[in-house]
Amino acid sequence: MVTLLFIMPVVTTEVDKKTISISVDSKEKPKTKQLCEMLLNAEIENLDTGDIKVWDYDNPEDCALFERKTWADAYGSWQSRRMQEQVSRLVTAAPRTYLIIEGTNKDIFTANQNQVRSLQQFLNRMSSEVLPVVYTDSLDETIRFIRSHALRMSEGEVHQLIRPVTVVTSTSNKHHALLEQIPRVGKTLAKKIYAHYGSVVDFMVYFPTTSEEVGVKPKSVTYQKICGFLKEVWNVEIDREIIWQAEATTPGEIEPDVQGLEDINSKRQTKLF
Repeated sequence: MVTLLFIMPVVTTEVDKKTISISVDSKEKPKTKQLCEMLLNAEIENLDTGDIKVWDYDNPEDCALFERKTWADAYGSWQSRRMQEQVSRLVTAAPRTYLIIEGTNKDIFTANQNQVRSLQQFLNRMSSEVLPVVYTDSLDETIRFIRSHALRMSEGEVHQLIRPVTVVTSTSNKHHALLEQIPRVGKTLAKKIYAHYGSVVDFMVYFPTTSEEVGVKPKSVTYQKICGFLKEVWNVEIDREIIWQAEATTPGEIEPDVQGLEDINSKRQTKLF
C-alpha cells in the first residue's frame, strides 16, 4: 500500500502560523479511507488510539483525536463495555478528544427502546463529564466537521467563540451590570435602584435608611446581604478611614460635613467624606 503524506496549506495570521496535518487510521473501512484521502487530503496511518487525528505538523503534541461510531457500533460497544475502555484510552492520548456518533438511533436493530434510551443517557453523561460527544448525520458530515476543526486549529481559533458576544455599553446597562454583582440584586431590583437613586454614591449612603422605597424591607435577607456587601472591607491594609467603619457609625447614620453630589431627583445632598 502506498502511504500518502499530505501537509495542509499554511494558514497565516498576524499572531501565528500553523501547518495542520490529518491522519486516518489504516484499520478504517476502505470507503472511509478513500473519502478522507480525497476530501481531507488525509494521510493513512496506523493509529494506536482513535480513528482520525488532526495535528500541528510543527508541534505534534498539539493534536485532536476523534473516535467515530455509528449508532449501531456505539450500541454494540456500550453493551459489551468496550466503549468505556476505548474512551479511557482516548482521553489520555491527546489534549483534545471527541466521540463522533454518526446516523440516527433508528439504525440500532433492537426492539428494546429502553436500552436505546439508556445508551443516550450514557452518551449524555459522557459529554458532560468526560469528552464532547458530536452527532452527525453521515460520514460526509463527519468529514465536514473534521475539516472545520482543522481549519480552526490552523487559525488558532479552537475553543474561541465563533462570534464575539456584543456588549451594550450604555450608561444604564453598565450600572445595571454593576448593581447585579451585588448579592441578592437581580435585574428587577437593579432597575429599581438605578431609577430611584441619583448615583452609585447616593445608593451606598442612603440605601440602608430608604431601602423600602425600592421594595426591600429592613432586616430582610436581601437587606442584610446588600448592606453587608456595601460595608465589607476587602483590604484591611489600607489605613485611611473607611466611613462605615468610623467609630459609632453604621450605614444610614452618617453625618458628612463636606459638600458632595446632588441627587437631582430627590434634591438631597449625597456626601461621603
